[in-house]
Amino acid sequence: MLVDDELIYGFYDSLIPEGMWTGAAFERWYRDEQKKSRATRSCCSSRATI
Repeated sequence: MLVDDELIYGFYDSLIPEGMWTGAAFERWYRDEQKKSRATRSCCSSRATI
């Protein structure tokens, strides 16, 4: 499958918020998103909520 650079850029641009100008900012955002994702999964998949 062949895709051009603009398509790839558009994909990631839609996922990553504005202001990710440094590696540290990206890492902090990514870490926070992972924590949110884990909290949502553990909250919704516990036996107590079933």
